[in-house]
Amino acid sequence: MRIDSIVCNNPETMDLAGFDIDCVEVEWYEVSKKILHKISRKGIDVGIKLNIDRPLKHGDILSIEGNTALLVEIPECECIALKPETTVMMGKACYEIGNRHSPLFYQEERLLIPYDSPLLAALQKCGFEAYKCSARLISPLGGQSSGHSHSHSHDHANYHMHGASQDHAYYHSHGTLHDHSHEDIHEHGHSDVKPMRLNTHRVLHMRTDSEKNRSELRSYLSLLHISDPLLPIGGFTHSYGLETYVQKELVNSSPAAKNYLLAYLWHNYLYNDLLAMRFAWEYSESGNIEGVVELNNVLCASKAPKELRTASTKLGLRLIKILEKELAGEQFFQAFLKELKAERCDSSYCVVYGMAAYLLGIGKEEAMCAITYGTASAIINNCAKLIPISQMDGQKILFEVQAELEEIINKANTLTLDELGMSSIGFDIRSMQHERLYTRIYIS
Repeated sequence: MRIDSIVCNNPETMDLAGFDIDCVEVEWYEVSKKILHKISRKGIDVGIKLNIDRPLKHGDILSIEGNTALLVEIPECECIALKPETTVMMGKACYEIGNRHSPLFYQEERLLIPYDSPLLAALQKCGFEAYKCSARLISPLGGQSSGHSHSHSHDHANYHMHGASQDHAYYHSHGTLHDHSHEDIHEHGHSDVKPMRLNTHRVLHMRTDSEKNRSELRSYLSLLHISDPLLPIGGFTHSYGLETYVQKELVNSSPAAKNYLLAYLWHNYLYNDLLAMRFAWEYSESGNIEGVVELNNVLCASKAPKELRTASTKLGLRLIKILEKELAGEQFFQAFLKELKAERCDSSYCVVYGMAAYLLGIGKEEAMCAITYGTASAIINNCAKLIPISQMDGQKILFEVQAELEEIINKANTLTLDELGMSSIGFDIRSMQHERLYTRIYIS
């Protein structure tokens, strides 16, 4: 199931009596993610890709199909709880918590922090009656506020969620926007406890970047994963014509290796694989499957040497195989597989990489940087084996060309689709000659 919008932002406005409730568990640190792949409690594979300006909330209705409603549930987790009795103690607590960049929640007249053993010990050492508990983290302090005004909104979802405690059937979550002009944490209608007078300029606006960092961490890990030189797709078996240059002694030293690397990146790679990767990412962002299909076919046709065409499509197929389960909930990916199985397009590696990067939540610039550096690193590694050059010389070259790599990526962002396929014919000729070399270490 693909979810691209929320059915209802205010669940209390919908009567879910009589509906069969299914839930997708979204951890508190995942609520700001735009792309999620989840399995619901009833075993439904759910792909979530939202374009909304707020995090997911406990109780959001994602889908209603027939008699089944699919809801977001933020599960309980281990927390540290404390209830400072004075403004001074509140400030001291926020100081200790802020120093560790821990996200801070205010619920049920107490502060909640995701459990961290050293932090609990530090708070207890400072004299707080801090203790470990389980709670649903739904009300972050600071939220998405800006400036010095804030709001407090309540969502009282009048429904019963399976598996939840029945002594609190009215679920409520605190919104993240604030518009009250006063600086007090005000009294809620469901509490008899008097509010504590606080300086919210110091408390409510002590927001850390922890949630954002956590939401971005997965995409960074995915980028490292698909860019790993040890990814089992067979990339290490290809030299893309370099072996011919070495055997003909056209590349026979460290300076020659550096010149070859820059010439290849500027005059061949830029106008082919890198440019195609960029357009694949952009087409995926806009949902243009026809564009991805055409891009694959044009790029494959522009690779005149048979070895280069075969290498690109095989690497692409192996990357698809690795990502097939991870991207199973992505309709765009499934549409591409359908075109591939119908033999209406090829599986060029750089196009598959660009599409996968977008679907995994990886930014375009980051993906372009990673694939370009990966290509440069592979060339230098091949030079170390074939010429050979020392590993230290190879690393020195990679440091020296970093500014050039940045220029190449910036240049790729300015090119048009009409420039796709431009190349220096010399690289194609050497790749064709590679097919007939007497001895070969590499497949291409």
